[in-house]
Formats: sequence, structure tokens, C-alpha cells
Amino acid sequence: LCSRLLDVEATDEAERLADELLALARQHLGTQHPSVADALVVLAIVESSRSHFQAAVDLNAQARSMYDEAFGQLNLRSAVAINNQARALVQLKELTRAELQYREALSIRAELQGQEHPETLNVRFNVANMLLRRERYSEALVELQHLIAVKIAAVGSEHPWLSRVFLSEAYALGKLKRLREARISFDKAFKLAEKGGRVSRALMPMILQDEAEILVELGRTSEARRCLTRALKIAEEDHAPQATVVQLQQALAKIKLLSD
Repeated sequence: LCSRLLDVEATDEAERLADELLALARQHLGTQHPSVADALVVLAIVESSRSHFQAAVDLNAQARSMYDEAFGQLNLRSAVAINNQARALVQLKELTRAELQYREALSIRAELQGQEHPETLNVRFNVANMLLRRERYSEALVELQHLIAVKIAAVGSEHPWLSRVFLSEAYALGKLKRLREARISFDKAFKLAEKGGRVSRALMPMILQDEAEILVELGRTSEARRCLTRALKIAEEDHAPQATVVQLQQALAKIKLLSD
């Protein structure tokens, strides 16, 4: 219910329910029961949605300590808390700590669920994106290409999840000035996003905007302009957040100056 409330941006109601859940768990189960830790994780998610990232870090740390006490350090609930803590640390710009947390969550997932499990791959994707944020593009590319190979071997090349990985791969290739390879990855990301559902489709304006940047570097400003025009149209049709629409409008205006 809290998740559904957050989906519709009813954060005050979500926080009220999360506080109530935590209070009930403590009242009926004691302060150290794993279900109390579950309630702390839910509350941390709510705090993150309100941009209270330090509170989210602290709540996930409390939950992780309780899970470790109950189940030992190698348990999946701790992996969830650690991963969520890393996300909050990213928002606080504590990237070194965030990478360490992601890698710890990855180690737990790989040990308990195997290297090819979807949840393990999700955390590995977080590690790769962390490397991108830290401008370690070659390392990130190795991780991303490993992810692509494993996922394709498991479920084929048409899985919508791959659109995000191809997008990150394209970004890494672009930063490494491997621009023509980057365009190929952008194309793969876009085609998969186009075939996917609502969540995948939401990636399409971002993919086109990033591809436009590569086209500008290749000196193909007219194509870049067409990419951004299409991205803006999709964003407006899908009622994307206003910030996304404004960002695309500004990028298009800049491209028009270059191509005029």
C-alpha cells in the first residue's frame, strides 16, 4: 500500500502508514524482530521519496544490523537493505561508499542466488552505473558487456530489461569516444524500449537525447535535431514530467543554434 501511495506521490499518507507499521511491529513483536527491520526498510523508502536521504541511510543501516543479528550476515534481506542504502548514498554524492555497498549487496546475491539470477544481475547493473558515475568508463563497459552476454544467454536478445543496459553501454562508449559503436548501442536500446511496456517506453526520450549528443560530436547536427524533435514529441505524448520536457526543449534550442 505504501508503494502504491508513493506511485501517486501521496508521500504524507505513505509516511503515516509506514510509521504506523513500524509502531505496530514494535508493539507486538518487540524491538529486534525481523519484521521491525522490514518496517524500517519501508520507512526508508518513504524517506528517500521525500529526499531525506541521510534518514534513509540510517534506517537501512538499522535494518541491516537487525537482519544480520537474526539470520547471519549472508541473507537476502540484508542485501535489500544494503542496496537501498547505496541508492541513498548516491543521492548524497557519497559515491565511494555507495560503490562499496553495491558490491557488498552483489556479493551476497551472487553467493545465495547465483551469478545469473535476475536480482544478482540487477545489482551488478547498479555497480556498473556506479562506475559510470565515477567516470571509470572502461571498467563500466566490461561490466555492462558481461551483463548483456549473460542476459542474452539466459532469455534472448529481446528482453526489455536490456534496453537500460544498452543505454548505459552506449553512454560508456560515447565517453570513450567510440562513437559509432555507441550509436549501435543507442539503436538497440531504443528498439527494445519501443517494444516494451510503459516503463520501457519512458526511456525513449532519454535514449534519443543521449544519441543526439553523440551525433553532435560526429558533426551530424541535422540528425541530432531530428532525434531531439522526436524525443520531445514522445515525452509530450506520454505526459512525461515537466522537468523532462523542459530539458528536451532546451537541448533542442541549443541544437537549432548549432545547425542554423
